[in-house]
Amino acid sequence: MSASSFITGLLALLLLYPATVGLVQISNGLSGPESGQGFPDNCEGKEYKCARIAPDSHRSNGEMELRFNNTSVDQVLATFDLWVDEQPRTIEETRLIDESSVDIHVVIHTQFLSYADDLYVHIECNGDDAVVWLHSSSRFGVSDLGVNPNRILDIHSSLISVQHAGTPCS
Repeated sequence: MSASSFITGLLALLLLYPATVGLVQISNGLSGPESGQGFPDNCEGKEYKCARIAPDSHRSNGEMELRFNNTSVDQVLATFDLWVDEQPRTIEETRLIDESSVDIHVVIHTQFLSYADDLYVHIECNGDDAVVWLHSSSRFGVSDLGVNPNRILDIHSSLISVQHAGTPCS
């Protein structure tokens, strides 16, 4: 193998990566959920690239909701915001706040090719308790290689590690 063919091959690889990332970014932009879509109903059609703790739970610990006794939406939201701040390549797309609930859509980009994953969080009051639903799904591919269930469990761990109680939900 001559030096010139080695350099040519190396240059081809160096140009291939940015071109691939560019195509992924275009695909991410074209395939994103519609604005204002709201919290997804289920993981239908995304069986191996979706996980949720919500009604119709999927690929998580089987919980239908996370319930925080005598806790306000703001307390849970502050903990979630800290989790988001710690995540690299994460962009908050929407945050809808009404009288007693919050819906958030966050896009998390993978490390190497920057594929987009969608994370939805719904927090609402149920009596004095705050109730949380989580949904994480990949936009592309056949499988998420366990990323979405791990993300859901990571958020779950983060939320339950903080002592929230003391302010009734309102």
